[in-house]
Amino acid sequence: MSTTSHNPFHIDRLVGRDNYASWKFAVEAYFRLEELWSCVEGTNSDEKKEIKAKSKLILLLDPINYVHVQNATTCKEVWDSLQHAFDDSGLYRRVALLRDLITTTLDSSRNVDDYVNKIMLTAHKLRNIQFDINDEWLGTLMLAGLPETYKPMIMGLESSGIKISADSIKTKLLQEVQCSESTAFFTRKTAIHGNQSIAKAHTSKGPRCYNCNKHGHFAKNCRAPKKKITEKAEENKSFVAAFSASSQTMNPDLWYVDSGASMHMTNRCDWMYDVT
Repeated sequence: MSTTSHNPFHIDRLVGRDNYASWKFAVEAYFRLEELWSCVEGTNSDEKKEIKAKSKLILLLDPINYVHVQNATTCKEVWDSLQHAFDDSGLYRRVALLRDLITTTLDSSRNVDDYVNKIMLTAHKLRNIQFDINDEWLGTLMLAGLPETYKPMIMGLESSGIKISADSIKTKLLQEVQCSESTAFFTRKTAIHGNQSIAKAHTSKGPRCYNCNKHGHFAKNCRAPKKKITEKAEENKSFVAAFSASSQTMNPDLWYVDSGASMHMTNRCDWMYDVT
């Protein structure tokens, strides 16, 4: 018989106490869908249905657990044997699960999905052993396990007056993750598009000439007058014109000293040692 025929929904096999709660929940849903749950309850009178239910239940076990059900003759006996072996509702079990619940944090989890799943699964295990978990308390516990970066979100929830519950906090956390991922994707996409546009603009226009400030050629190939030479000549012309205009009132016996010490001037040629 193929795996698909007796386990069409790919339910994880019962390995031990760690996955018993989730396995039990999934198998109950599966047997109710197949109209076999009456066999588990012991109220079935159809022999063919009984054989089918018992066989399906055993095939949903890891082979290591066959030892617990080898002597069972009905589906109900198989179910009860497994419950006796793995459904530990003692004080130690409760303390261990409660410790796991209150010490779970987002920082100790892989991501938000993993964090939420850990808390919800542990709470489900506690409820299965008749340890009642208040829904508002569970939602508050989810918030308590968040880092300081979520403080604005918590303050927003407080001011909104929304009723705190496990489902509402779970939904809010998953929405925050989706929103953050969407924002990051948009920012990254915009940055890439902007860089591509700039690169495309430079490529289409060609290189920029720093002499004439036009695109399509380099400064060494520019046909326009060289910028630096032209500007320097204009500065020299301005200096000569300004000096010539002031020379009409110049005192021939005075030195004119440049503050930058690049040149000193006088109208007396006979004072010069070397005028070359």
